Amino acid sequence: MKRRSARRPGPFFAVAAILLGTLAAGVGPAAPRGGDLVPDDGRSLWRLDSDGVLARVELADGRVERFPSLPFLSALAGPVEGRLYALSARPTDKGTSLLAIPTSSPEVEARWEVRGEGRFLEITPDGSTACVLSVRGEAWSLSVVGLLQPGAAPLAVALPFTPQAVTLMPDAESPLGLRLVVASTGRLATFQLSPPAPSWFYKSPGEHRAVRPLPSDRALVALRDDAVAVFDPALRPREEGRVRLTDDDATGVVPLPSAGEDLAVVSEGTSPAVVAVLHQGGTMLSWVDAADGRVMETHPLDRTRRMVARQGSLLLVGEADTAGRAPVETLTVPAVPESRKPPEPVQTVDASKEATVASPPEPKNPPEPVKPSEEPKQAAAPPPEPRKPLEPVKPPEASPEPRKPLEPARPADTPKQEEPVKPPVTQETVPPSAAPAAPAVAEPRTTSLPFLSGRVSGHLQGAAEVRVYGPGNILKLHARMPLDRDGSFRLPAPPAGSYRILISPESGVYLFTRPEYRTVVVAPGGGGLEGIDFEVRGAL
Repeated sequence: MKRRSARRPGPFFAVAAILLGTLAAGVGPAAPRGGDLVPDDGRSLWRLDSDGVLARVELADGRVERFPSLPFLSALAGPVEGRLYALSARPTDKGTSLLAIPTSSPEVEARWEVRGEGRFLEITPDGSTACVLSVRGEAWSLSVVGLLQPGAAPLAVALPFTPQAVTLMPDAESPLGLRLVVASTGRLATFQLSPPAPSWFYKSPGEHRAVRPLPSDRALVALRDDAVAVFDPALRPREEGRVRLTDDDATGVVPLPSAGEDLAVVSEGTSPAVVAVLHQGGTMLSWVDAADGRVMETHPLDRTRRMVARQGSLLLVGEADTAGRAPVETLTVPAVPESRKPPEPVQTVDASKEATVASPPEPKNPPEPVKPSEEPKQAAAPPPEPRKPLEPVKPPEASPEPRKPLEPARPADTPKQEEPVKPPVTQETVPPSAAPAAPAVAEPRTTSLPFLSGRVSGHLQGAAEVRVYGPGNILKLHARMPLDRDGSFRLPAPPAGSYRILISPESGVYLFTRPEYRTVVVAPGGGGLEGIDFEVRGAL
């Protein structure tokens, strides 16, 4: 019997084995960012190491305790009410687990499942809601998870862009009192959380490494390219009381000596705000005065560090040595001079895009528009001119010709008369900053006909249908109906109760409407409501 000799695999099989090994290595979960650092009780802090292992660092002596028994982690947030929250993505795109880990005993206490590979995580300060940004293939989505509702499925909304950084921003006029800010190439987009839906956005040309809220109302600071960009609605330039549309909505841009890696608002909750910037590589730190628009100090670090803001100071933490101890350093905020000037607003105007750009809401006490006679001076130098229009107001009162000063005062007085009308009794609105002097949205009118009717104006491209949620439950879809070609709609009146009505876009489109939604109350007796109108301000 002839024996068959064993043969070595040829070069074809060797190449195939290498390719299969490469593919197998690529299906695992993405490497963690390794920069998540959260303070705990004043005696320690938690961090996520680059190998996906949770670690606790004692602030007194730098002792590091690692917990390798936990699953592989890709993001970390908290702690809230004695709990850390982390993402653990499973390989081969089979989903992500949101884990609750008690700080007293670091082990998994509860879990929730979301689709896709989780990359970003934010937890509301009250511990009621988690925001998870995940990716499947090239498609990104935002999942909002109710942490106080066991077994409840997360609510998800698709993202038409790739996120680069996220943060939560306080906003009293938004559901839950918060908005999620998602930074991407060219913009800072905001989302309401209940239910998850896109809202207004800032135009911000460039790439973003980090974004944080500032103490001012709806103000943000972002690490953009090689600079710190400040976005403050109160400082945006205006013409005739309306926000001037530009290619860059930043109200201040502070160049940095080199590219930044992370930033922290150290004086968070106070004014003025001081921003700490950790440069790429973690070997240099800069202090930036966001209100004055300048770099205060820049100094090198003796070794690679990470940073986190805590109680008005900055914590710098280095890598652990062979003895298992990490250097910890506490820095205080540099003194800020009392005399300061506001950051210069960006003046690049692009009025042709006015109809297709959604703007952020106006602060609660917006500055009054200047007189028409003073507009040329204001346009030449917006920041230095806020007090000049006030000086010529007093002399006309004693002037023998009282009729002339009354005419230029009408544009400034008109918004004051209309402001109490802006939030109607039967609806909730978020007024856009692009039109602070625009007339208020009319309140729906009762009618004897048993229908809910209205009209959608503006840019109708992408607007698909009207949706009605309720009664008394903003997550329960009661009815939906496509819009007519002219934007009008009319659907049967639902039973008596409170309902939320909004305009739903076509698949893959984000709409920015004024208002974002309307809350109407259908009274018993068989009647309906008309004049439930919306305006489409822009689309993505």
